[in-house]
Amino acid sequence: MVRNSKMGDFDAANFLSGDITGTEVEKLKKKELILVAKELDAELLVEGKAKAEVKEVLLQALTEKKLLKGTMRTRGLESDLELQLEIKRLKPEERREQREEAERHRQSERESGKRSRKVKRRKRKIFRAEKLAKEREFKLREMERKAQLSEQEGKILKKDQNARSMSLVTKFDGREVEPYFLMFEKVAKSMEWPTDMYCLFLQSVLTGKAKGVYCALSAAECANYGLVKERTLQVY
Repeated sequence: MVRNSKMGDFDAANFLSGDITGTEVEKLKKKELILVAKELDAELLVEGKAKAEVKEVLLQALTEKKLLKGTMRTRGLESDLELQLEIKRLKPEERREQREEAERHRQSERESGKRSRKVKRRKRKIFRAEKLAKEREFKLREMERKAQLSEQEGKILKKDQNARSMSLVTKFDGREVEPYFLMFEKVAKSMEWPTDMYCLFLQSVLTGKAKGVYCALSAAECANYGLVKERTLQVY
């Protein structure tokens, strides 16, 4: 049976007759909480307890009597309160085991987070290494491409120089054979032609009997400038 309890301006019976929410309970002072507990015949459950414990007992009693309304006391919060009350009823050893289990769970989550961060750092490191490798490979290919272009440009330039050099060599003159060879060798040296290229340049200007001598030689003999010169001088 609900008794009428008052303390100053606070009326516990009037409080219980209204819409009770968790927020309203949070606003109550300890003495007011005890008065409400008495109205619910729960004064023995709150005797000698701290305010927080009195509040938990009162919320539990209001929940059981289905007097707690509003959105604050959801099913999840009720379950949480019941769990807290259950933990408080456990023996000290059981409470310690509960706390240790909770701590192990938190430690496991922290370690899992550390592993996740470590994996992310490793992935970033691998990504940067692959990126640097690709950049080095690209630079190497670019250097090779430029080197090939330079080599090709050098060959083209050499051909142009050789073509211009040949313009300095006049057609073979059978009337002055020895002076012609002297003139040819001076041009070749001044243009820094390789000696193994002498015959290649010479054959392009030979005429008459000198051309016949050159054509009569074998491929190996045609590459020997001294032999070509000697055989040509013999026929003049």
